[in-house]
Amino acid sequence: MRMDRACLCLVLICRLAVHAGSSVAEDAVTFDLPAIVPAQEVVLSEVSLPMHRGKLVRLSLPVSTALAAGFTGRVTEYVVEIEAPNRTMQVVDFWPRNELVTTVAGNVTVEKSVQNEQSVGVSLLSTQSPQVKNGVNGEVAGKESVLTRYEQKPPVHQLTSSGTIQRASGVFFKFRAGPVGLADGMRDVAMLVVVPQQWRADLLEVRMRAVGTRHRASHELQTIGEARAWVSVYREGDWEAAAAAEHFAQSERHLRSVATAQQKKIEQQALPTVFHRIGAALDVVRPRIPSDFIAQVLFGPPSQYLEGSLHRLPVEVRVAVLDFWDARSTMIELATSGRLPTQAQPVAIDRLPQRAAF
Repeated sequence: MRMDRACLCLVLICRLAVHAGSSVAEDAVTFDLPAIVPAQEVVLSEVSLPMHRGKLVRLSLPVSTALAAGFTGRVTEYVVEIEAPNRTMQVVDFWPRNELVTTVAGNVTVEKSVQNEQSVGVSLLSTQSPQVKNGVNGEVAGKESVLTRYEQKPPVHQLTSSGTIQRASGVFFKFRAGPVGLADGMRDVAMLVVVPQQWRADLLEVRMRAVGTRHRASHELQTIGEARAWVSVYREGDWEAAAAAEHFAQSERHLRSVATAQQKKIEQQALPTVFHRIGAALDVVRPRIPSDFIAQVLFGPPSQYLEGSLHRLPVEVRVAVLDFWDARSTMIELATSGRLPTQAQPVAIDRLPQRAAF
C-alpha cells in the first residue's frame, strides 16, 4: 500500500515537473503596426464606384515584420486579416490586389523538330556461280522534317493574394515567398470602405500570422509567429473622436502592461493550492483564471467574462480591465451613433502615438 502511494506521488511529481517545464516556443517573427490610424474621407466623384448609402473613407495601415536574432529557418507566408467587428464598415476596394511575378522577361519561345526518314534498297549481284550471270541494284530514300515554333507564357509565382472576409466587413492579405524568398520589413495595406453618415471612429481587429520552418533543415511548415491587436481609427479632422481613440489605445497598453507586471499574482490566484496545481497537471481541474484571460478580456464580450474570473484578478488588473471596457464602449458609440457617452470625457491630446509593438 505504501509502495502504491509512493508511486502515485512520484507520478504526480513528474507530471508537475513536465507541466511546469513545458513552454510554448518563442515567436521567430514579431509584428508591429500603428495603434491609431486616421480615416481619410473620399469624395465619391473621385472614384469610379456606384453610389452607396453612407460615406467613403480610406484606411491605410503599415504592417511591419521582424525576424528574431539567430533565426535559421525560413518564412513562406505572412497572413494579415483586418476586420471591423462592429459591422459598421463595408469594404468596396482594397490594396494590394493579387500580384504575380516571374523571373523571365517576355514570353518563352518553344521549338519542336520532328524528322521522318524512309529508305528502301534492293541489290542482286552476280556471283562466281555460272548459273547467275545478271545483277540488279536499286535504292529509294526519303526524308521529311517538321519544325514547330510557338510562344508560351513563362512560369509565375503568386506573391500576394487578397480578398474580403465576413461578408465584406473585413479583408485579408497573404504575402508569399517568391524566387528570392520572403524578407522582413514593412508592407502597406489599404482599404476603401463605406461607413454610416454619423460615423466618427471605430475599432479594427487585426490578426497577423507568419508561416514557415524554424530550422534550416526542417521541411515542416508551422506557425512561427502570430499577434492579435486592436487598431483604433477616427475621422480625420475630428479631434474629439481622435481623443477617444487615443484613450482607447492608452487603456489597452496599460492593461497589457499591468497584466504582465502582475503575472505571478495571477498565476497564484489561478492555482492557489497544491491540490489545484496537481489537478491542473493531471488535466482534471481547470485553473480559476484561464491562461488566455487577457485575450478574453481584450477581444471577448464583457458580459461573458464578468460571469467568470474577473473578481479573482488582482485589484490593479481589475481596474485596468474596467477602464479598457469603458474606452471600448465609447468607441462603439462613436461608430454606431456618432455620439460620445455622457460619462466619457476624452483627454486632450497634442500628438497621437504612431506605433505599438506586440
